[in-house]
Amino acid sequence: DHKIDSPNDSIYSMVGIFTQLQKLADRYVILGELRADLMDVTENARPELREISNLEIGSDNPYNVIEDYYSVINHCNYLINNIDTALVSGGEKSLLKEYAAAKAIRAWTYMQLAMNYGKAKYYEEPILTIRDAQKQFPEYSINELVPILIQELEPLKNVETPGAISLGSDMSSGNLFFPIPLLLGDLCMWSGQFEKAAREYYSLIEENRYV
Repeated sequence: DHKIDSPNDSIYSMVGIFTQLQKLADRYVILGELRADLMDVTENARPELREISNLEIGSDNPYNVIEDYYSVINHCNYLINNIDTALVSGGEKSLLKEYAAAKAIRAWTYMQLAMNYGKAKYYEEPILTIRDAQKQFPEYSINELVPILIQELEPLKNVETPGAISLGSDMSSGNLFFPIPLLLGDLCMWSGQFEKAAREYYSLIEENRYV
C-alpha cells in the first residue's frame, strides 16, 4: 500500500525498473540482429547463439527468458498505480514525468514480448500476491496490442522525460528513457498509419534538433 509521493520514492522506483530493463538489453540486440540477414555467427560462437542464428531457440536458451519481460512490466505497473501524479512542486506536476516514462517503458516491453513470442499477456495492475498471479489475463498479438498502446501513450506524448543527471563525462540519465513520440511512431508503423508515424517521428526530430 505504499504511495509514491516524493521525488526520492520515484527515483528508487525508476531505478528498480531500469534494473529489470537492463536484463533485456543484450537480448534485444542479439535476438534482433542474429535473426536478421546482416549478421551471422562465427565458428567460435556459443551454442545458444547458434540456436538463435538458426531460428531454433530452445526453452533453456539463456536469451529466452520470458519472465524477465513481465518483471519489467510488473515494476512499471507498480509505479504507475502508486505514484501521485497530482503532486505539485515548483509549479509543475513533478511526478507526472516518471509516470509517463514508466508507461513508455511498459509499452516498449509489451511490443518486444509480442514481437518475440507472438502474444503477450496484458495486465495493468501490479502482481503482488500468488492470488494475483493466478488470475487469467487476456493475451494479445502485436496487431491487437498496438491500438491499446497508442491509446495509452497519446495523452502523454507532450510530457517531458524526467530531468537528466550526469552519469559521467559522456552519459546522461536522459538517454535512459524512451521518447513517447518515437514509440508512437513505431506503433503507427505497425498499424499501417504511415503518415501519422512520420508526423510523430518529425515532431521528435524537430523538438530535439536532431540532424
